[in-house]
Amino acid sequence: MNGRSVCQWVPEPKGACPMPNLSRRSLGAASLAAAAVLSARPARADATWDRIKSSKTVNVAFVNSRPWSFRDQAGNHAGIEPDLIRAILGRHGVTTIETSPVEFNGIIPGLQARRFDMSNGGLYITPQRCRLVAFSSPYLRVSDGILVREGNPLNIRSYRDFAENPNLRLGTVRGSINAQNAELAGVPAGRQLLLPDSQAVVSALMAGRLDAGSFSLGLALAMLQDPNVRGLQRATPFTGAILPNGEEKLGFAAFAFRRADTELKQVFDEGMAALTADGTLAAILARYGFSESDVPRNVSTDRLCTE
Repeated sequence: MNGRSVCQWVPEPKGACPMPNLSRRSLGAASLAAAAVLSARPARADATWDRIKSSKTVNVAFVNSRPWSFRDQAGNHAGIEPDLIRAILGRHGVTTIETSPVEFNGIIPGLQARRFDMSNGGLYITPQRCRLVAFSSPYLRVSDGILVREGNPLNIRSYRDFAENPNLRLGTVRGSINAQNAELAGVPAGRQLLLPDSQAVVSALMAGRLDAGSFSLGLALAMLQDPNVRGLQRATPFTGAILPNGEEKLGFAAFAFRRADTELKQVFDEGMAALTADGTLAAILARYGFSESDVPRNVSTDRLCTE
C-alpha cells in the first residue's frame, strides 16, 4: 500500500456528520513562490473530480489546527472542515478520505504540486491566494482572537498596543491571515514571532516567550478548551485591523482547489448552498462554538477575491 493507509465511512443521511477515521501520509512544506510556478502546469479540467468519483476517494491536506482540522482523543479526524467534506462528498458516493500532513504555509504549494486534491485547515479567501487557487463559497465569517496570559497583566486590547510598544511580543502562524492583519494594523512581520502552526504559538506563549498570540477567533476559543492549555485567556475586548471604511477586518474561510479543477469546485459550491439552505452548515458550526450569525450570507467569493 506504499505506506499509505485508508479508511472508509458510510455516507449518512442528510444532516448527520459522524467523525471518520482518516489516513495520513508525509508531506513536506514548500513556498508560495514555488506554488506560483507550479500553478502554471497544464492539467485537464475536471480530471480530479473524475478520479475522485471513480475511486470514491479524496485526498486532503491535513493541518492540526482546531477547530478547522485536528485529531480527537480517539485519533479520528475531527473539525469543521472534515465534517463539511463528509457532508458534501458523501452525497456523491465518496466513501474514503486520505489525509496528507502539512504545515499551514504549505497548503497552497502542496495543492499546486498535486500532492492532495483540496485544502483542509482553515484557509481564508484573499486576493493574493485567489491568484494561485480557486476558492469555494465561504462557509464561515470570523474575526481575530488574541490569547494572553491569565489576567491579561499587560492590558493588551488591540494590535495598536503592539505597534506603539516595541517591547510587546506577538506570535502568529507564518503565512496566516492573522499575521497579515497584524501587519496591516502597524505590526511589521519583523516584529512578529512567526511560527509554523498554532500549537507552536500556544507553546511559546505558555513558556513566556510571547506576550500574546493571534489566531482566528474560533481557533482561540478551541485552544482554551484544550485541557493541556493552562494559564491563558482571551483578550477581550480586542480591536483588530481597521479598514479604511472604519470597519474591523473580518476573515472568510473556504476550501481551496487547483484552478483547473472547476467541476470539483462546483460540487462544493452547490453543496455549500444546500447545507446553508437546510441548516446543516449552521449545525456543524454550532458544534465548534459558532452561531447562526457566523454563517456567511450575501458574500461572494468573486468579491472577496478582489477586495
